[in-house]
Amino acid sequence: MYSWLPGCRSSGNRWRRNGGLITKDDLQRYKPVWRQPVNGTYRGYQIYSMPPPSSGGIVLSEILNTLELFDLSKMELNSSTLIHLWVEIERQAYADRAQWLGDPDFVQNPLVRLTSKEYAGSIKQNLSYLKAGCSDSIKIPQINGHESDQTTHFSIADRWGNAVSNTFTLNGNYGSRAVAEGTGVLLNNEMDDFSIKPGFPNSS
Repeated sequence: MYSWLPGCRSSGNRWRRNGGLITKDDLQRYKPVWRQPVNGTYRGYQIYSMPPPSSGGIVLSEILNTLELFDLSKMELNSSTLIHLWVEIERQAYADRAQWLGDPDFVQNPLVRLTSKEYAGSIKQNLSYLKAGCSDSIKIPQINGHESDQTTHFSIADRWGNAVSNTFTLNGNYGSRAVAEGTGVLLNNEMDDFSIKPGFPNSS
């Protein structure tokens, strides 16, 4: 892969000059890993999404499984009832993300349990419909800062049926604010997606 990505050599040189840990050999030995997607259903629709180390597929499945247990058609759009429901379900899903998910090469992700309909049922039973839940009670690691919105996604299809989908994430504002020389490509600062709280699966 390294040989046909001209930006890799430039990136490797920059990292080396600035005391980085990634080397040219690391880039040359890198191979993509094919993984089975997370698969679930929502009101009769099949849902496929990214598996770990991405957390998105599991979190999405957990949220949809729980929402499926409610008759959303009876809730007014943007009503306090609907917003409260969304917030409480997402609160639990993101707590599970922080508590359990990590790189499958190093930790065991409880994918089957978190994406099961039975687990969604237990979430519903524990929801409060009268007041906001407490994040501390579901053991969300406390991390200072906020998530940025510096992600771009595009999908392109042609008339012959060829298609490509790409998600490019810089993470923070302009990523690491460093450009691989000669490429115009900004380097991201995704390392801060690891948890800074010791003892969790996604700890750095």
